[in-house]
Parts: sequence; C-alpha cells; structure tokens
Amino acid sequence: MEREEALRLLNGQEKLTAEQVKEIFQGCLMSLKSYQTKGVGEMLIKLKEKLALQNNLQDEQDVAALDLIIVRAFRQDMHPWRGRKYANEALRLIKSYADEIKDNKQIEEVAKNLAELGDSFMSFMDFRHSYDAYYFADNLLRDNSLPLKMAANYANKWIIALKLMNTQEGELPTKEELEAVYKEHSSLPISALEGRGYLKHDPIEASEEFQKVYDEVMEDAYIIIDAFKGASTPSNRFRAIKQSFLNYGVEWKTPEEMNPGIMFK
Repeated sequence: MEREEALRLLNGQEKLTAEQVKEIFQGCLMSLKSYQTKGVGEMLIKLKEKLALQNNLQDEQDVAALDLIIVRAFRQDMHPWRGRKYANEALRLIKSYADEIKDNKQIEEVAKNLAELGDSFMSFMDFRHSYDAYYFADNLLRDNSLPLKMAANYANKWIIALKLMNTQEGELPTKEELEAVYKEHSSLPISALEGRGYLKHDPIEASEEFQKVYDEVMEDAYIIIDAFKGASTPSNRFRAIKQSFLNYGVEWKTPEEMNPGIMFK
C-alpha cells in the first residue's frame, strides 16, 4: 500500500479492515528496515489511535509491542524524544505482565525489549526510567535462571544509569551492594564501579528542571539541525541544543564540554 493511501485511510472516518491494518503495519516495518524513517513514527501513532477507537487494541502485549515499534521509529529518525510517552507506556505494560510469562524464549525476548527501552530512555537522558528498564530486564533473567551473560550485560547498564542519576544519597545502593551484584555476575569486570566505560554527563540532566523542558528544547533545536542536516556535525548539534536550553533558562554543558579528551563523530 502506498503511503498516501495509508494516510488517507488513517485520517478518514471509515473503519479499517484487518487486511488494511496488516498492510499499513507491514509498510511501516518495511520503511524502518530500509531506513526510510521520516514520518513512520507519526503513522504508527495514527494507526494506534485508529485501532483504539475501533476497540481492536486491548491486549496489553499488543499495545506494548506497538509502543515499542513507535519508540524504535523515532530513534531511527534521530528524534527519539518524540517516543518518550510511548516508551513510558511500554515499560509500564511490560512490567505488568512479564512475571506471567513462563516460556524461556519469550522471557528472553521481553528482557531484550526492556533493554531496548532502557537504551531509548538513555537517548533522551531519562536515567531513572533507563535504570528501571535495565534493572527489570536483569532481574527477569536471573529470576528465571536464564543466560547469565545477558543478565550481566543489563546489570552493567543499570549500574551505569544509576551512577548518572542525580538522586539523594540515601536512595543509592552502597558500593558494597553494587559489588555484590557484580560478584553474582562474575562474567563482567567491575569497570562501571570504578567510574570507567561511560561518558561524563552534566548532572543537571537528571534534574526535574532539565527533564521538564527537554522535549520542547529538542523540538526547537532540531528545527535548526534538520534544516542544515547535510552540514551537521556533533559540535554543531551540541551548540544548537545548548542554545535551545539557554532559551529556556537552563545552563547545560554539552558532552564535548564534559569530555574534552574525546572526539565526537
């Protein structure tokens, strides 16, 4: 189905048939696979809204799966923050039904989906939800005695996310508690606890002040970035985002400023 026809159906009043839903959905997936990502996230949102109006999207696992693909579409389109709402919903839904899954292959797939959500939350600097997703994935695998190496990888990620969170000291586990996790996941070095293996971030990124304006800031900044995409470099993108934050009264240090010895490409 051509995109114009799909949009006509999604914007129209008529009810979608099962075949039309399948064609629109498969078309979106094909676009993502071929990296023709522009507008795919918005189309998937329209599809979700249409299915909800038709009462054809009630199963929690189906909703979470569609939310995850919406998040993926916006990440591939280099506008990940637009998927924040759907990442939050997918995380909430997966946590609500994950413990009911008994098949090991399905459990591993759910853990991978949680880790993908963790990566998405990291991409828009939401370290608390990133920690939540990685931690749940890690525990889901360990509680079911599934691959230790995969669980250890997620443990490494949630510990990094935890270190990036600007929380009250009392909310953080002690170094001894973190080391105990690593002893259980003995296949990994203890590099995260020693402060290596990740970029330094401006602590303001974990603040409510920063998170409150983040989506609006990125929308404003990417009007400029997208207009000059061909000549865009990390330095130019960072400057545009920094200026956008300043317009909202937030003084943010870019990754280049926080990591002067690293070259961004």
